[in-house]
Order: sequence, then C-alpha cells, then structure tokens
Amino acid sequence: MKNEKIKLLFIIPNLAGGGAERVCVNIYKGLKNYENYKIYLVLFQKILKYEIADEEIISMDIKGSPNILGKIKNFLLRFYRLSKIKKEINPDVCISFLESADFLNLITKFGRHKVILTIHNTMSEYFRQFYDDSFSKKLASFVYNSSYKFLAKKANLIICVSHGIAKDFAKSYNVDSSKIKVIHNPINLNEIEKFCEENLNEYEPVFKHPVLITTGRLTKQKGQWYLLRIFKALKEKHKDLKLVILGEGELKDYLVKLSQELELKAFVWDRDKLSERFD
Repeated sequence: MKNEKIKLLFIIPNLAGGGAERVCVNIYKGLKNYENYKIYLVLFQKILKYEIADEEIISMDIKGSPNILGKIKNFLLRFYRLSKIKKEINPDVCISFLESADFLNLITKFGRHKVILTIHNTMSEYFRQFYDDSFSKKLASFVYNSSYKFLAKKANLIICVSHGIAKDFAKSYNVDSSKIKVIHNPINLNEIEKFCEENLNEYEPVFKHPVLITTGRLTKQKGQWYLLRIFKALKEKHKDLKLVILGEGELKDYLVKLSQELELKAFVWDRDKLSERFD
C-alpha cells in the first residue's frame, strides 16, 4: 500500500512582494516536487508577483478594506472560508506567514492538524511603530498583538527568522522557548546563479563606478533614509560612489524627494525603465 502524502497548507494574505512572501514562495517551490508532500497555497486575495500557476492557488477572493466595518466583515469571511478550506482538505500541517494569517491559522485550529507560525519581525517593536497612524490600524495592532499573547501557545511550532526575533517573541508573549525554532530566510541558489548570467544592458553605466547596494521593502521599518544621509557624507570624499536601493514600497516617493533635498540625483527603476540621471 502506497503511503499517503503529507498535506501542507500554506496561508498568506497575498503574494504582492515582500520578504515574507518571498520566503513563502521559496519554501513552496522547494517542497512541491517532493513526492511525499501535497502542498496547498491559500491566499486572502489573489495578488501575484511570482510565477505560480493558477491551479496551484486557493484564493479566498477577499479584498482588503481601509475602514473598521470592512475589516470586521473581511475577518468574519476569512474565518469562515479558512475553516471550510481546512475541513475540506484535512491538512496535516498549516503554516502561516504574517500576523493576519497567523491569527486566523490559530483561531481555526479545530481539527487534528498542527499549526506553525512564521515570525518575520521583532513583533513587540513592530506593533508599536507600524500601526500607529489611524484608529483602524491601532485596532488591528491591538487585535494581532493580543492574539499572539493569548493564542500563540496553541501553536505547535513557531519559526523565527533570527535569534533576536526569537528572543523578543518568547519574552513579549510568554511563549515556551522550546516551541520556538530559528530558521534563517532561505535563498534559491539556482535562481540566483541564473540571474547572474543576465546582461545588465541599460544598467551597465551604474556599475562602472564603486556601488553600494541595499535591498528591501521601501518602508519605515527598513530606514533607508539613514543610508541616504550617510551616502551624502560619503560622496563628499568619494565622488564617484553610487548608491542603488532595490525595492518597492510606500516610501518610494519620500526617498526620491529626500535624495533631491540632499542634492543627490535619484536613480529610479520602475517597470523596466531606468532614469537617465542618477547618483
């Protein structure tokens, strides 16, 4: 008799880009070809920036909402649909990425399946800094923060991407450290080697000089504005030095404006179009 496959359910809001999304995709692609695994990829909303076939995705088709009533409605819909998905698939393990998915994964833990949370931020600091500009975001911060405090103990395993994050999570949410494991973000070496062979084409002029490169989402957490100011000081001694910031995010316009205020010509990439003037 052939052994049954282990059914894994990956849960994430969307795949619109970002560190946690990239980790999810890398793990998914790394495991899906193993014969002893059957993997299901569940999204709250079908937003994709990665090459994944439609038939490999289970989408709840629930768009995000900026207002409180919309958020409550979305939560109830997601709770119902995820509960239904888990009942139909009967997974062995459910792995969630990001706090909203973690929350729903925990409160839909009714059956025999195991729950694994993946933590990608220093959560105590994250909730203080990044959900503080509107009432609806403050409410979301309170709900997710509370869910970790009261529900994280229900998880069978909590994966943190660094030792610092693991230490903060155990202390902030009073979780037994034996439930927490550190696994650094995976990288796809084959994919990187393939990209290394690509021509730079119109990007070639940038790399005729010494270059500093930083990659990451253009968001408050990453603090790229510090690097711009440091780069300004370095340029005074190293005139031919260049800085390339790779990423997308809500602070793109701010960073471009700041570079102009610092009298730096901004290097801007957008949809395969490269600006002609850059520092």
